[in-house]
Amino acid sequence: MRRVPFVVIAGIVISTICASFFGCGNGSGGSRITEPPPETLSRYWPNADSSSWTFDYRRYKAAETIIPALVGLAGVPPEQLDYQDLEQRLALDPPDRSTLEFSDSLPFQLAYQGTIRSADGLKQNLVSTDLPALKRDVMEPSPLLARIFLARPDLRTKMIAKGLVSADFGRASWSGRVGLLILDGGYFEKQTQWIGFYGDLRADSSFTIAHTPLLEGTSFRHQLVPDLADDIWEYGWVIGEREVKTPAGEFSDAVGIVYFLDFGMHEIRDEQGNVLARFRSYSIIELFLAPGVGPVYERDIDYLSPPIPELNIRSGVLFGEGTLTGYDLR
Repeated sequence: MRRVPFVVIAGIVISTICASFFGCGNGSGGSRITEPPPETLSRYWPNADSSSWTFDYRRYKAAETIIPALVGLAGVPPEQLDYQDLEQRLALDPPDRSTLEFSDSLPFQLAYQGTIRSADGLKQNLVSTDLPALKRDVMEPSPLLARIFLARPDLRTKMIAKGLVSADFGRASWSGRVGLLILDGGYFEKQTQWIGFYGDLRADSSFTIAHTPLLEGTSFRHQLVPDLADDIWEYGWVIGEREVKTPAGEFSDAVGIVYFLDFGMHEIRDEQGNVLARFRSYSIIELFLAPGVGPVYERDIDYLSPPIPELNIRSGVLFGEGTLTGYDLR
């Protein structure tokens, strides 16, 4: 298995988030490099019904006391983020595993199971099934909505009222399982130049997985859940081909995509309305797609609750990784 360690980037930030980037739109904006010959995304993500992939899933949570002090990223405007820097940060050595708050490992399967009728038409049903089933105390929202709920305390009441997150989930420990963002599945859509998920909040694309051309440096951005907030964005970059070693095989030409999910600024106020702290929460994700196989590796770092010593609030960072162990393409 390819060993891909993690690093945590922490910090409270006062600066505001710059809204300008290379382009905009629901999975359609971004910088463009000279177009290569037409390619099909089916080469990188085959999606025939009943196709399945099995992964080894690992997750762990680190406490704030062992978060490396890599300051600066939280205050970088989106248009100044560098995908090569993000990839390097993702590859640094992790904290001492003996100091982690918890660590779990289990296999799971990702499979296409028919179609789902949504307000935007029929979508494929991409389901993540725990093998064996992971015990869950409460019904969980989608991985994207779970992250937004944890990152934005100011939106929690609204999300519960809209039925996007259950009150039970709201009372659960924030370190509960939120799932891998992409390999957890969802309502899947594949177009000529775009693949992604639909239906987290509205009848519209909810997350971009990939956008052609799959050339290093190609970028895209996607406004997430615009009906809920206007400052939650996904930024993505193609990092080119990498060698990925997994129990299911070695893939020398897997295409990597790095994502930065910006959950916006949040203010904590006292009873008189005075601002006590402002912080920015975010997730960093890397996904590899192998030609003729599909997804072979994903790793997530979720920094959703920055430390606020004045309020005795501790931080926690969730780590997750899924490594391909087998697949059955139809």
